[in-house]
Amino acid sequence: IDFYPFQVRPLLKFHTTAGRRLLIADETGLGKTIEAGMIIAETIAANPSGTVVILSPRSVLSKWIAELRRKFGIHAVEGRLHEFDGGSPPEGVFVVSHGSMPSSDSIDIEDGALDLLVIDEVHRFIGRTEEQKRRGRAMCLSNASKGVLGLSATPIQIEMTDLQRILDLIAPGEHPAADYPNQAELQMALNRIMAAQLESESPELSDLQMIEPHLLPDSPVSLDELRTPMDAESWVTAHLYLQSIGPIGRRMTRARARDPDVDQAKERIVIDHPVGLGEHEALFHAIDAWLQRNGSRHPNRQQLASCPSAAVGIISHILGSNSPNDGSDWDDDYIAPAPASAELGELESLRRRTEIEMPNVGPKLSKLMELLEELESREEITKVVVFTHWIPTLRKAPKVVRAMMDLSVYTISPEDDQEAIDRKIERLRSDDGFAVLFVSDRMSIGVDLEMANAAVNMDLPYNPAVLQQRIGRLDRIIQKSDFIEIHNLILEDSVEVRIRQVIEERIEIFMGI
Repeated sequence: IDFYPFQVRPLLKFHTTAGRRLLIADETGLGKTIEAGMIIAETIAANPSGTVVILSPRSVLSKWIAELRRKFGIHAVEGRLHEFDGGSPPEGVFVVSHGSMPSSDSIDIEDGALDLLVIDEVHRFIGRTEEQKRRGRAMCLSNASKGVLGLSATPIQIEMTDLQRILDLIAPGEHPAADYPNQAELQMALNRIMAAQLESESPELSDLQMIEPHLLPDSPVSLDELRTPMDAESWVTAHLYLQSIGPIGRRMTRARARDPDVDQAKERIVIDHPVGLGEHEALFHAIDAWLQRNGSRHPNRQQLASCPSAAVGIISHILGSNSPNDGSDWDDDYIAPAPASAELGELESLRRRTEIEMPNVGPKLSKLMELLEELESREEITKVVVFTHWIPTLRKAPKVVRAMMDLSVYTISPEDDQEAIDRKIERLRSDDGFAVLFVSDRMSIGVDLEMANAAVNMDLPYNPAVLQQRIGRLDRIIQKSDFIEIHNLILEDSVEVRIRQVIEERIEIFMGI
């Protein structure tokens, strides 16, 4: 491996200011697995007979095992949490699925039993509702480990407190909820001071006053020196010191592609495409109004806006008839209670009307095909990945595009196992012409799609972190294109307009921390 200098930063911080409990929050595509591998290798070198546990999403479990073997010569095996529940844990490196021991909210394991715990996609352990048991198991492992490493490009998912819960898992007791607002306030003041200095501007007086009590008498920089822009040589030392006193910053590293010492930034070109309803306006609003009236149907409204011409499948599923594979594929999408029988007649009528008025294309798919035609005509566009969160869209869109356009079309469905996914991605990578890949958000972690330099979002998630994960599949360190183009299809006069506003509001909040 040819390490980039910035990739050594987490290793150094892990053993110094972080006290062996660190969150690596690098942007997607910069090599968090490589950075974690260095720390794992050092841990094994210090104690060859120790125990390392890596908690991983099942979808990338085999990838972890292969990467550790191929890039570090580390023999890791798939494990189960039952092996660590009670008694002495086995020696070695074990990659364990997040969902192992799903019915248990704790693990009986003695303190110091693990040399290192690595939690990949640690934001999945924030601990909301169904994640509580998962978090409980991870907390037991964290308390029992001599070192903990969390990996997440998007540690703030929905709320500012998300980061607190992640840090509390990585370093239990050091970032309590009661103290976190003060820690965040101090960290944001430090961030603003550092940002001002990097822009050769004078920091705000209120921010300087905020950090004054935390500047030790023998610190390498004084408050007076920080009041005005510092010269480059003096700022290097001051910058490192300010980073070390940040209560949150010292516990995490975050490399960004645009950082001067990373210099891996690809230009991100984001284009919103408003999609009019046109001749389908009346039909769309009739279906949307029915869903709105029948409470708890907001996810179905999102499905409808994602691909209006998939309405037949959505309605069929609600009615409980003619639904292809009425099973686990729909679990992530949402299953609401059955509507009252009085409403079923109207819904059945809407389905028949949809079959007549909008059997195939509809407004979103028309816009998608128009966009794909334009992208195919541009030599600088290699391949396109079309993302959706919803199963009805994933079923409908590639089928229509394949039938109506002369394109190479690939689809990764939820039914595909890891071997099938790897095979399809390799076929796409070896395809020497323009091609389109349709995927769901289940593919938005741990997969390299660097062969494409354009993405189309058929729908937008409320969570900006999910959006970043999608883009991050293309924006890899091995991406050869110097730009990534992102096209958002937003259906006018639908829930997607509000979702776009929510994303902007949440991104604004996240920028501060």
